[in-house]
Amino acid sequence: MRFVPYGGDPGGFPGDGMPAGIRTPGADGVRASVTTTSTGEPYRRRADSGEGARIGPHRVPVAEHRRYVASMRPVSVSVDLGTSHTVAVVGAEDGRATPLLFDGSPLLGSAVFKGTAGDLTVGRDATHSARLYPERLEPHPKRRIDDGTVLLGDAEVTVRDMFAAILGRVRDECVRVTGSVPPLTLTHPATWGPVRRQTLIDAAESAGMASPRLLPEPVAAARYFSRRQAAGVPVGSVIAVYDLGGGTFDISVVRRTDTGFDVLAADGASDLGGVDVDHALTDHLGRPHREDPQWWKLMDPQRPDERRQRRHFLDDVRAAKERLSRENHVDLLIPLVEKESHLTRGELETLARPLLDRTVRLTRTLIRAVGREPGDLAGLFLVGGASRMPLVATLLHRATGIAPTAIDQPETVVAYGGLTTVPSHDGGGDFAAPGRTGAPPPPPDGADPAPPPSMPTEDRPEAATASPGDPSDEAEPETPHGGQSIDPETVCELGRLAEERGDPVEAEAWYRRGADASNGTAMRSLARLLLARGDLAEAEPWLRRAADLGDLLAMAGLAVLPMMREAGSEDLDMPTVQAFATEAAPWVRRLTAEGPPDDDAVHGFLGAFLGDRIAADIPVVFGNLLMVSGDVRQAEFWLCRAADAGDHGAATVLAGVLMMCGDLTDAEKWFRRLAEAGDADAMGGLGEVLRKRGASAEAERWFERGAEAGGAGAMAGLGEMLAERGASVEAERWFRRGVEEGDAEAMAGLGALLVERGSFIEAERWYRRAVDAGATTWDDLPGWCRSADGPAGEWYRESRSEYAKVLTSLADLLARRGDSDEAETWRRKATDLRSGRP
Repeated sequence: MRFVPYGGDPGGFPGDGMPAGIRTPGADGVRASVTTTSTGEPYRRRADSGEGARIGPHRVPVAEHRRYVASMRPVSVSVDLGTSHTVAVVGAEDGRATPLLFDGSPLLGSAVFKGTAGDLTVGRDATHSARLYPERLEPHPKRRIDDGTVLLGDAEVTVRDMFAAILGRVRDECVRVTGSVPPLTLTHPATWGPVRRQTLIDAAESAGMASPRLLPEPVAAARYFSRRQAAGVPVGSVIAVYDLGGGTFDISVVRRTDTGFDVLAADGASDLGGVDVDHALTDHLGRPHREDPQWWKLMDPQRPDERRQRRHFLDDVRAAKERLSRENHVDLLIPLVEKESHLTRGELETLARPLLDRTVRLTRTLIRAVGREPGDLAGLFLVGGASRMPLVATLLHRATGIAPTAIDQPETVVAYGGLTTVPSHDGGGDFAAPGRTGAPPPPPDGADPAPPPSMPTEDRPEAATASPGDPSDEAEPETPHGGQSIDPETVCELGRLAEERGDPVEAEAWYRRGADASNGTAMRSLARLLLARGDLAEAEPWLRRAADLGDLLAMAGLAVLPMMREAGSEDLDMPTVQAFATEAAPWVRRLTAEGPPDDDAVHGFLGAFLGDRIAADIPVVFGNLLMVSGDVRQAEFWLCRAADAGDHGAATVLAGVLMMCGDLTDAEKWFRRLAEAGDADAMGGLGEVLRKRGASAEAERWFERGAEAGGAGAMAGLGEMLAERGASVEAERWFRRGVEEGDAEAMAGLGALLVERGSFIEAERWYRRAVDAGATTWDDLPGWCRSADGPAGEWYRESRSEYAKVLTSLADLLARRGDSDEAETWRRKATDLRSGRP
């Protein structure tokens, strides 16, 4: 047994050579805990590939390897078409198996290059050609499975044709060394639905490999590990297959049955793999050189020599990553910049950690999705070249308590497991010496007729028959769960349960999964988590997508987003308020039109990131936003909704809006309800409504009650009514009480009384204060008031006229004492107000 290094060269990290499952010390006490199932070096292709290829612990000349393959009389070939590399293994009738070699290596690069003549080349030839014409290369065709076509140079190439080019290279090598094309098994991610699988079938047939049999990759991996373990995998046991390849990540939970393996659940990330670690390393190396033009030439080469330098640099970065799994530090030269950089294993792990943490979260949540805990698993198996990174095993062991099982060549596991015959060799991917035989298993009842022996029914690769054009196929969720897809409601429920457990990271992983599957509830829940941590920029598109699907709470979230952007601002001016009200109002209107959700639901959703106090006031907030944006009638709806629920503040605002819009009957109803409950300001409002309706005696009684209760508006109203009937002494008392509370109308009323008494100096002082207070009020009036028609417009014009009278009174006092210039300034302002100019 040995620990397996990450990379192509033999060697190891501290703990190399320790027995399976032994923990090796590291900074955290557990460097890694990996069980390996074979001895031998990883695959390594020498620069002189014609001399020989290393397969497991053996170095075999290419010519000898081809003679050996030809002697096997192959009856099946299994192909794992990977994101970065493709592996093909041929199996013989007697159970022997060995990989095909491409340029001396069992790993065929999956990159596809389109030549000027329209031909497609793959593997090493493709990457070499791309040094001059990088725009003609697609390095990871499998990542483009859903794109249909890809632009290579100036021409579009279908994904099917790119797959066909890769499989065509496999077919050619198979024919070269065996003289025929045995029946083909193609493996695929468990999350692939019928449309994706059909693309794979079409590609195989286009490459001359008709009627391929399909097998999920985790089933293939489970079959392989089951054969390799001394005790096998008992029936009823559940295992997890962690597949971290060059360009993608897949995690599957698989159950052993009487006839094979069932995929219980699968998940993954098509945008996460070893190449993403390479990209992170490249960015890290470039940070000190951001201001150097040579760095940007290296990153965006225009000349052939610059492209070659870039390719060499990226190769060096990948090699440095692999070496850092065995060594503590490496040095490499950055071309063009001509600077040497020093990299440590700690730096690599810091950069890789966020990516690997994501894979670990997906692993843990998927295990729980099938109702299991990590301790219930019979094994956790590592597949894919990038899984060699020591940090992978460390993080998985820490998260699950399971020592992951790995082999020396994890890239080949799936291809070996896909064979329809059982390999008899003992080394995972080791070269099988002639004469080593093993009897294939007997075919089960009901197996499909085929030249090679059939595998157990559940292991038998499925034949995809779906038509790519079938809309029902396109709508199929991509993740199986016990033979069915995990429905979006279950995903959301798992996210909710994770939140209840206090694990927002796991909850986010579930919600992202549901959001990626276009589930509105998951999108909104994900946005809620993002908003709670202040990530408004990422939350907004998820809210918009959910709202487009009709999610009412997402609409509520979009309505408050503009307000949240200004949350840190102080003393917002009215134009700013009007701007975000204008942005928010359409969402509130849509929410109103489509039937607003329950208040408790709105409170629960918005309270998660606004706080309970603000969330409780949301109907009032919505009403105010609509008012400021000019939609008074819809504002009434929200304010009335809050007022009916007992919101005192909402009822106050609603009564004022109704009075402003000329609905004196409803305004009186709400003011009276509040006034009778003891609201001093509402008593003043009720007095004003009654005064407008001609009920002067009752109006004065309510003004007096409000004034006695401390209402500033009531004090001013009472002063005005007393002054009108000549009770100037009593009027002055209430005006002075009102100005102490800062009421502008009380200031203006007091000024008028003082002018009548001849106290011009004090009168001027109060008029100036009234003008200043009134100016603030006018600045705060929303734009819709200024352009409104009907009663609201009439109220606005009447109010402007009253304010103009205060300006004129101040101008008269200034003229009286000889200050004609300032007097003229105030008169012009008064004229502008009366004429409607701002």
